[in-house]
Amino acid sequence: MLDDSLIPQISSTPPSPPPTTSFPSSYNLFFPVLRRDKPSFVQLCQILNTLEQCFLETQRTVLWDTGPAIEVEEKEGTIADKKEAIEWLTKVVASSLEWMEDNEREEVLEKAAKCLATCCGKVATGAIIREWHFTTPLDSTPSITLRIRDSTFVDDNVGFKTWGSAYLLAKLIASGSSIPLTSLRSCPVMELGTGTGLVGLTCATLGCPRVVLTDYHPQVLSNAAYNIQLAQSLQTEILLHRLDWQEIAEGTDKAIDETFDIIVGADIVYEVVHTQWLPRVIDRYLKRNGVFYLLIPLRPTHSKEVELFEEKMSENGFVLIRCDEERGFDDFVGELKYRYYEWLRK
Repeated sequence: MLDDSLIPQISSTPPSPPPTTSFPSSYNLFFPVLRRDKPSFVQLCQILNTLEQCFLETQRTVLWDTGPAIEVEEKEGTIADKKEAIEWLTKVVASSLEWMEDNEREEVLEKAAKCLATCCGKVATGAIIREWHFTTPLDSTPSITLRIRDSTFVDDNVGFKTWGSAYLLAKLIASGSSIPLTSLRSCPVMELGTGTGLVGLTCATLGCPRVVLTDYHPQVLSNAAYNIQLAQSLQTEILLHRLDWQEIAEGTDKAIDETFDIIVGADIVYEVVHTQWLPRVIDRYLKRNGVFYLLIPLRPTHSKEVELFEEKMSENGFVLIRCDEERGFDDFVGELKYRYYEWLRK
């Protein structure tokens, strides 16, 4: 069930490897904490201009899969700096910057978006379609392939591309290491913060009878609708809904009148407010004895959000039945640690 207005008429370009950046060893820059420091328009513009130049200096290509989990020594001034820079830029584009004038805020967001686009090259500066391949333990379907479009990065929408968390969670699901495939093939699934739709569409490709993809931003929903059309040969019923977590948490939104045995999400806890809203959203949509499957990156700048989220989930009565750490690549920042959760609602 798709609104035709959600499906953009944009011609796709051939798949290409996702580039990312490596900073010069002399790189050194202070990143203010936005809501605490409230940096001025001039300060932010200076930082963003410097970052864009750094991203332009050197580019390299990385793989998505690192294989076995290993510790990697990071040299000062290279990958660690790049991670911090991208994480800070992500915070900028997700921030309301309420202390600025409207015209200043718009210019800062535009600069930050341009900076991220410069960092990730074609992934952000133009829409591309990539093929994602996963192996499965199913005799009938030993491998699956999904075609997913990463759209153009615009405004403050961070769901424009396929992040490393979505790839890792989709891989875990396809391998049978996450959701039991017998359950997946017999129960409807809801995905929160679907982004490009990779995780939810992986569930659909594996035989889930009904998948409900949700997100908030109109442009992200439009791109997800495009990706649903790329998967239109599937027999699964795939629905797409706009979902406002704040309205759900406050009890003012009844967008989806349904509950689920399985809810999935990838990289959807990156603001303090998410730690307040998300447990209430899960409480609203997860059935008794249902499980919420979540995978998030362990960014050094977001440790507070992760800690608060875990506390709030426990306070809301959810039981953590599995928690693992994974290691993988993201084409923005290189190698990252990730945390995988399974939360049971009793």
